[in-house]
Amino acid sequence: MRSVSLCIALGALFACEPRPTASVADVRATAWGEDDDASVAVADSAASDDASDGAVVYQGPPVLMRNGRPAGFIRFVHMAPGAGRVRFIARSASGYERGAVDVEVDEGSTSGYLPTINVPHRVRVVPASAGADAGAAADLSDEVQSDVYNNAGCTVAFGGHARWVRGRRTQDPEVRRLVRVVDIPRRDARTLGMLRFMAGVAGVAPITIREGDADVYERLPFMIITGMRRMPAGAHEFNLRARDGSAISSEPLRVDVPGGEAHTLWIFAERGRRGAQAVRYLLTNDVPAGRIGPDFTGEMPVYR
Repeated sequence: MRSVSLCIALGALFACEPRPTASVADVRATAWGEDDDASVAVADSAASDDASDGAVVYQGPPVLMRNGRPAGFIRFVHMAPGAGRVRFIARSASGYERGAVDVEVDEGSTSGYLPTINVPHRVRVVPASAGADAGAAADLSDEVQSDVYNNAGCTVAFGGHARWVRGRRTQDPEVRRLVRVVDIPRRDARTLGMLRFMAGVAGVAPITIREGDADVYERLPFMIITGMRRMPAGAHEFNLRARDGSAISSEPLRVDVPGGEAHTLWIFAERGRRGAQAVRYLLTNDVPAGRIGPDFTGEMPVYR
């Protein structure tokens, strides 16, 4: 709609404050999450684009509120074999309102979506053993900045391997690092599944993902997210090929792709000194469970 387009066009210059089009009587508040002071405000109806005072009226999705502030979701995925249990610390970037998320995640797992205010966050990862001394702990990778969009999710993935020091130190693009991924909150009303891939298998990139005799993705770089691909819901078997055409794993990845919602298949394995290693994977749903409002159909949510 034209007000959303205006927000996008002027977003770099002005703060586009959401102005719900529903009257007070049409807004309901419900308890949400584990925090006593967390709530969701949902606009049940929308008025016309035209405002009596001539002001631009917000016509985007209902505004998700947390502690009186528009909120979104951030999620962490741990796909760095050998790193053990780690602690992700995300704090709002300098110059923005105060917001923080702090969570421990096991190797090969995800934190799930965690609510936080919709401002950019600086994310770092340290060993879980750092405990209360996380501020002084050595980071396991460089920090990364991740935007948080209102009513939508974003993911920060931790992947790669520990640096091998052989003679002199050289640049290695596959060492452990944090990668920000934008989660497009889409649903498909049909029975099709929607799946994208990220491959963190060190030492063999780029890789090709095959199903049967067809390439699903060819020459996928290390720790780069693919686009979303529609495919039949149900059982799938994916085979992985290294850049030289050799099989990365002797067994295919057997994945049950759910229908109707977007998912990501995170693929990772420890770098082997000899031959292929057992490949591991994690399948995540990319639509936050607490997300509200109408589904998006390809547009990113308006940044507020």
